Amino acid sequence: MVTKKAPKELKLSLTEKDLPRIKGKWKEANDSVDEVSIVNVVSFLTPKERIHLVNELYRVTKPGRLAAVHV
Repeated sequence: MVTKKAPKELKLSLTEKDLPRIKGKWKEANDSVDEVSIVNVVSFLTPKERIHLVNELYRVTKPGRLAAVHV
């Protein structure tokens, strides 16, 4: 009997110390992250950077998975 290993879930947690990374293109591939948590970041971003944040969240998070933004 062959058993498959369950795929490892990829979780991403970002805080204000990750601001330089958040402002650029994220290294994660499209639809590759199972769970994203953003904590205490939004208040440090300009309106344009906030749009970029949401676009990157949408791009890297797998469909139907969780993306939580804590303000």
